[in-house]
Amino acid sequence: MATNAELIMQAMSMLEQGRSDFDTLLPLAEALISQNEFALARRVLERLAEQSIAKPEERLRVVRKRALATYKDP
Repeated sequence: MATNAELIMQAMSMLEQGRSDFDTLLPLAEALISQNEFALARRVLERLAEQSIAKPEERLRVVRKRALATYKDP
C-alpha cells in the first residue's frame, strides 16, 4: 500500500491533470479515506460525481463515499 504522502501526491496530480477514470479514482478515494485524508478524498469523489457513471450501483457507491468523506472532514 502506498504511503500517505504518495497517495496525496497521486491525488493532486490526477486532479490537476483532470483525469477522471472511475477504476483509478474510486480506489484512490477509498485509500485516502482509510488514511483520514477526507478533504482530498472528497475532492476526488466530487470529480467522479461530475462524470456520467452508467451503472447505478457505481453511482451509489460514489455518493455514499462522498457523504462519508464530507461528514468526517473536520
